[in-house]
Amino acid sequence: MACKPQELKEKIAGVVAGLPTLFNDDYSINHSGMRTHVEYLIANGINVLMISRGISELPYLTYEEIKAVTRNVVEAAAGRVPVLTSTFDWWTGRAIEFVKYAQDVGADGCLVVLPVLYTDYTPALHDAAFYRHFEAIGRATDIGLLIHERNMAGWRGSGAPLSVSLMDRLADIDNVVGMKLEGGDRFYSHKVVGKTKDRLAIIGDWGPEAWLFSYEYGVPANIAGMAQYAPEVEVRVWNHLHKGQLADARKLINDVLTPYWTAWMDMDWVAAIKASMALRGLPASPMRPPNAQLTTEQRGHLRQAMFEVGLLP
Repeated sequence: MACKPQELKEKIAGVVAGLPTLFNDDYSINHSGMRTHVEYLIANGINVLMISRGISELPYLTYEEIKAVTRNVVEAAAGRVPVLTSTFDWWTGRAIEFVKYAQDVGADGCLVVLPVLYTDYTPALHDAAFYRHFEAIGRATDIGLLIHERNMAGWRGSGAPLSVSLMDRLADIDNVVGMKLEGGDRFYSHKVVGKTKDRLAIIGDWGPEAWLFSYEYGVPANIAGMAQYAPEVEVRVWNHLHKGQLADARKLINDVLTPYWTAWMDMDWVAAIKASMALRGLPASPMRPPNAQLTTEQRGHLRQAMFEVGLLP
């Protein structure tokens, strides 16, 4: 049975694994492979599963496929850990329709993504409409909602973080219980956390080193960059942080997470995650075109880096 919003807020803590959408060789969705991946993650201590705009490749899925992936992951998790799904670049009516669907199939929460703008983001112009978007979804559903905070890109290509005042207002909507924080710089992010951490469960997404600081500042969960293929390492970091063992957490981050993370920073990051999964014996997946596959040279670089940090024998 899905969590109630306030119950979900309490359960958003520790390691959050973003789920890549796995494909077969003909680019159809490999639902069986995704269920195998879910089992692996839960067995290795992952606290929360997340389907989101970036790692789950929502721009490369149809609306019906996003629904199918959500249902499949919820059924695979079977209530053992919370499952968060996500809206996409949809108008308010379609977003409400999807969140109702997610609620009906048993998802525990839903990230609300704001769509690309026709102009550069301007708080005075856009914040009232963004607030109404969240408010309408909240009124129409009972599921826990999370703000997907990110730089708002306009058609001109520029981006800017959502205003702190908007984040503050959104946190007061009854079933808005969390936030995935990724778009702004550290100074901006700390301002948002300071304003909302008493009302929202915040999921950090700033890279492995930042978890040392964000956890102490009041961020209870983190999107883990290696959780998809090395969850045991990320869980050990979390356990050290939770017990106040900062030196042990720092050593793991410096010896394993950061060296491997930086090894693929110049690659397509979703393709690198999928290649890393395959290197560790998990279900393999191509990228849907026109996303580029990793080259043989890049895969060899990942294999060597994985060996050097102890993730391969």
